[in-house]
Amino acid sequence: MRVLFVVRDIYLFERFGIMHISSMLKTHGHEVEIARALTEDLHAKVASFKPHILAYSLTTGFHQYYLDINRDIRKRYDALSVFGGPHPTFFPDIVKEDGVDIVCIGEGELPMLDLADALKSGRPVENIENLIVKTASGIKENPTRPLIENLDALPFPDRDLVYDKSPAFKNMKVKAFFSGRGCPYQCSYCFNHRYNELFRGKGKVIRKRSVDNLLQEIADVKSRYPLEVVRFMDDVFILGGKPWLEEFSKKYKKEVGLPFVCMTRADLIDEDVVKMLKEAGCHSVYMAIEAANDRVRNELLKRNLNKDRMLRSSRLFHEHGIKIVAENILGLPSETIEDMLETLRLNIQYKIDLAIASIFNPYPGTELADFAAEKGYFTGDYDKIDYSFFGDSPLNFTRSQKKKIRNLSSLFNVTVSIPVLFPLVKLLIHLPSNRVFKFIGEIWHGYCLKFRIFPHRMTFKENMRMILLFFKRNEE
Repeated sequence: MRVLFVVRDIYLFERFGIMHISSMLKTHGHEVEIARALTEDLHAKVASFKPHILAYSLTTGFHQYYLDINRDIRKRYDALSVFGGPHPTFFPDIVKEDGVDIVCIGEGELPMLDLADALKSGRPVENIENLIVKTASGIKENPTRPLIENLDALPFPDRDLVYDKSPAFKNMKVKAFFSGRGCPYQCSYCFNHRYNELFRGKGKVIRKRSVDNLLQEIADVKSRYPLEVVRFMDDVFILGGKPWLEEFSKKYKKEVGLPFVCMTRADLIDEDVVKMLKEAGCHSVYMAIEAANDRVRNELLKRNLNKDRMLRSSRLFHEHGIKIVAENILGLPSETIEDMLETLRLNIQYKIDLAIASIFNPYPGTELADFAAEKGYFTGDYDKIDYSFFGDSPLNFTRSQKKKIRNLSSLFNVTVSIPVLFPLVKLLIHLPSNRVFKFIGEIWHGYCLKFRIFPHRMTFKENMRMILLFFKRNEE
């Protein structure tokens, strides 16, 4: 069968969900293509490829965009439309929308393979696990299957699917990898706790690839594409425990030998962990702070982290020469501007090398979104959520508050890097939101990534491409 994935475009990161499904389908004899709506004639692509399945991976904020695209394509072409990804997983009623035939819940490799195999053999598709199917007699909801436990059994993600569409993207020297799946934490703003509830009793939450399998994929990518820095995209890379990390540290240094960047959590950090990361070649880590105010961070966000622990972790990383990217959230329900400025001060205290300050979006399926709606901070209309983490707040702040939040988001990182700007920034955030602040924030973000976080040399052309990508990064 022929499967066409439709995406808006491809900018900074590989589409791992799509790439994993593609490799699974291709391994079993199916054809897969990807189309970029912003840069390709979709009707011409559909007419030439003649897909049996139109597939879409949706996040909240882009869901209406893809529904409109699908309706337009379906006016001319008869193909089965399948919607998967975070938004359909938590809002499966999207199957009732015009033009949507099937919704895929959770991991898509096996459901999509079963669907393609069934269509190829002429078998019915109404009873495939993880699929919600629109039939002539109504909506057929099927049970979910167990989570994939043996990740080593999966074929490596199909990078050619994405790279063939974007040679410049293929030639980027930083490439992403996942060492496992799952996150056990209950952060109220994240979908993971709801996802874990959906699949409770369906297998282990944390599933880690073997070190050898992970290194084999990195070696394969290194042999076929430019690769100078490895970026591990796991929510918390070190969840495999110290034995896994110790094995990784020894083998990665010997078999790969490239600097890498990963995501961590402060309460899992000690001297041994930092030493193993450094020995392996860790150059930078992402570590979420989110909010400085204890009530906001621990009661509202349910981070269960104290500032002393975060401070000790940041000092350990600095002592071992590992750069820190801190993730922060502004514009949280019940948060004040002074609370947000306190978060800025804390990033300065921790000497963060790159401070990211996103603006809260109440994503469906999260506990904090429900709280925001129940307490009147949010209307509950998810169609109005911005696709960007750096646009206007969707909460019921005043226009003046929204302006200050957006300005602070733009000027946050440069202020952390140059603390003497703090008094000035406290005044500047009262000005109207403008492109100058946005430009300063994006340029400084790019500077920090290039000269602090990702240790690889870039040509002039690559530098210009990176600048352009950062101005587009919030559109994907």
